[in-house]
Amino acid sequence: MENKLNQASLSKYSKDYVKVFCADLFKNTKKLSGPDILNLKQSKQVNLLIVMNLFNRWNEERRQLMSPYFNFSSKEVQEQMDELMNVLSRNISISEKDFKPLLEEAVKDAITLIFDPFTWIHRAIGKLQNVGDEEIASFKKFIKTNVGLISRLEAKVAGRTVGVLEAQEFLKQVWDEMEEELDDTLPHIKALSEVSAPDLDILYSNNVGHSVKDQIREKVSSNSPANQPKKEEAGGSKSKTFYDTIAVDSKRTLADIHSHKKIESLSKIMTINQKFMFTNELFDGNREEFIKALDAFDACANYDEAEGLLSSKYVDKYNWDLDSEQVGEFLELVARRFGV
Repeated sequence: MENKLNQASLSKYSKDYVKVFCADLFKNTKKLSGPDILNLKQSKQVNLLIVMNLFNRWNEERRQLMSPYFNFSSKEVQEQMDELMNVLSRNISISEKDFKPLLEEAVKDAITLIFDPFTWIHRAIGKLQNVGDEEIASFKKFIKTNVGLISRLEAKVAGRTVGVLEAQEFLKQVWDEMEEELDDTLPHIKALSEVSAPDLDILYSNNVGHSVKDQIREKVSSNSPANQPKKEEAGGSKSKTFYDTIAVDSKRTLADIHSHKKIESLSKIMTINQKFMFTNELFDGNREEFIKALDAFDACANYDEAEGLLSSKYVDKYNWDLDSEQVGEFLELVARRFGV
């Protein structure tokens, strides 16, 4: 699955969210305590991530405590440091100026966890020294979105302590196993929208150049009767499909990493978010028509047949904008279905 978020749109949304939320929040208060943060009237996942980021900052500062005179790694000192953390957690006091960057970071993290949990957890693991019960327990304490992915990772680690690279490999394995079992995104979006509604542009990466879309458009439009090319003479080279053209310039996706093996159904390789997106953006919100289309593609004997079905039936019928990221993503999935 490739669902790279548009980082520019995500950053803008997070800043707008902070501006709206803090405008009311600090009307009657100058400092926020720990309980205040956990009970803020917004997404509970955002609240937990604010606390998690505070906890991570403390651990970073704690790891930097080194001295040629004092043994900070001794058991007694570590126990006292743990107790200090408990005391500090009961004495959180954050001003508006210091709270805003924490909230902005938490909103970005929450949206990434909703729509691209693999990327967020993969990066979080990369910041650790190793991964064991304690690290996974910390994830489970603060992450309440797509928690099934963490639980599967926990089962893979199975009480051991493993290195970062091994943990990330385990994550890839469980991601492949459960991609269709991710949370429904709508409740999370609803919670965020009570403060500021996210723009759908956040969901689509801006990494794919417009030239690729132009090439898709050129290929699909060439299938119309007015633009049919003359038959090739004997011995001529076979024309490229529009996916052949895409593949030249497209960035590698997770589908590429998993290899180009044929998949038994389109539905199986689509996430819940992708199904929701394609239904609304490409099939006018008609779920029944979307499902029929997936069945029609699955019934095709090969990619050439699927390509013909797409260009002859769906592009014109639903007036698809071939410049859109949604169409490009759908085309890539159709190609992956047939191992192209």
